[in-house]
Amino acid sequence: MIQPLGRRAARVVITELGPDPDAVRAQDRHAIRVDLGLSLPQCDFCIRTADPELLAILRTGIGLPLFEATDALHAIFAAHPHRVVVTNIGRIEVFQKIGGPETGGVSPEGPHTHLLPKLLKSCRTHSANTPIPEGLLPLGSFHPASPVMTPLGKDREFDPDLHDEFQSLLAQYGVAEIVDAKEANPRRDGRRSGPGGLSNPEKPPYPVSRETRSPATGSPS
Repeated sequence: MIQPLGRRAARVVITELGPDPDAVRAQDRHAIRVDLGLSLPQCDFCIRTADPELLAILRTGIGLPLFEATDALHAIFAAHPHRVVVTNIGRIEVFQKIGGPETGGVSPEGPHTHLLPKLLKSCRTHSANTPIPEGLLPLGSFHPASPVMTPLGKDREFDPDLHDEFQSLLAQYGVAEIVDAKEANPRRDGRRSGPGGLSNPEKPPYPVSRETRSPATGSPS
């Protein structure tokens, strides 16, 4: 979405927003939503709770940056309140626990959230590997089904139909440099064959930009 239409409040301190009449579940609409003040232009990243003890602690941090409100931050990780992310095209609500000691130190399976200070400090709205045109603000991501992995990240037998569906999406919507690289570098097409899987193994036509190297060739850069 163009930036002026996609921008949210980008609050920089913890802010109480009141009840949540737009909550997905009716029983959650009386609970209080609190913006964590992450200064994200594309979304309001909030927690929601009806727990009076948690609310009392959160209110001691109102007006402070999240990472200065240590009591509130610790209380959030201990109480596992709902996380509610609101954009101008919709919202996401996550109900399960926050990853930590109670989940064995790993992220719960399925929908979950991460709050990573190092990434927040970068002030990015999206990955450097994602080619978002200048002047646009990403408000959500669409992930086509993988031919080799289940939605929960488990390996599965290669599904040629899902592979073909993605190739169609890539051809229609993909960045031209990525599409051209895949055409010239058939190693990434599981249904082609040839010496080493490459049309020219000595000089693979890898894309040169950071955002196009990763999706076209699998490079982690």
